[in-house]
Amino acid sequence: MKWNGLKLTAVVGLSLLATPALATGPVCPNRVVPLPSLPLPHHAQTVTYETVITSSGDPALVTAPKVPAIYKLLGVRFPAVVVLQGGSVMHTDYSQFAERLARHGYVVIVPNHIIEFGGQVGPFTNVRVIDQAFEFVKEESAIPGSPIQGLVDGNKLAVVGHSLGGATTLQAVGGQCLAPLCFGTYTPPAELRAVAVYGGNMRNRPPATGFIDVDNVAPTAMIHGSEDAIATIADARSTFALLEESKSFFRVNGTNHYGINNANNVGGQPDVTPSMPQSQGIAAITDTTALYFDLNVKGGGFLDPLTDCFTGTADGKVTFEQ
Repeated sequence: MKWNGLKLTAVVGLSLLATPALATGPVCPNRVVPLPSLPLPHHAQTVTYETVITSSGDPALVTAPKVPAIYKLLGVRFPAVVVLQGGSVMHTDYSQFAERLARHGYVVIVPNHIIEFGGQVGPFTNVRVIDQAFEFVKEESAIPGSPIQGLVDGNKLAVVGHSLGGATTLQAVGGQCLAPLCFGTYTPPAELRAVAVYGGNMRNRPPATGFIDVDNVAPTAMIHGSEDAIATIADARSTFALLEESKSFFRVNGTNHYGINNANNVGGQPDVTPSMPQSQGIAAITDTTALYFDLNVKGGGFLDPLTDCFTGTADGKVTFEQ
């Protein structure tokens, strides 16, 4: 893998040895330099297919790096990533994000969890979708002839959540199961290494006020569009303040609530027209997610403080706030 022309073999190599750990503190006393660029995908193609999760009946989009046969012979495996959709957003609206993240070296599954909620039938996810999707890709990886046969590292899981899926991801990493979409108790999978949230927060549902505290058990990145007029960046920052370490906050300058999706305004509530082109926004959000996961899923959580050295990207597209 290359990062602005420099090989990141040290980071990738550590993925075979490191165990997850929460960061102990910054390695840089102040953010002083811009990162030349975000890491770019290092696989040229993906294997992408539609399937159905056996345990839940949920349709799902699965995408993984397309690799030479030697990878499987050498036993090279990739972490699994479950993507939790926003409310009223179809799973296929994340296909460009999923395929680019897969090209970074992840096996990505995007379930489409359809239920009746609030008098309407549509995509509304919950924390249990994570376990169902994770178990499914592990099973698929063990099936001879499967498109992802032998590709999934069953010991490494990451979760990405958007909007409602972002709030659900925060619930999951905090071991919460909150009504009205979840009932009972919830414990995240032991294999969970890190999560990333785009356009999400933990503001209480009216008439309650304030924000729900999350004692996250794994490194948590909050990635937010500067022009999000649906889930405000102020609410994201308030949520972030309540998280435990390790955590990082990234602002993508010029994207809105739907910056992670194939097109703007694919959900039930329209947002402003973003100043950054959709394709550039998807790339910036995906590559920021990959950076965080490369450090905390492949490399181990002790590498997370490396992001404390940088102010953001040199092109100004992404700002590393905290």
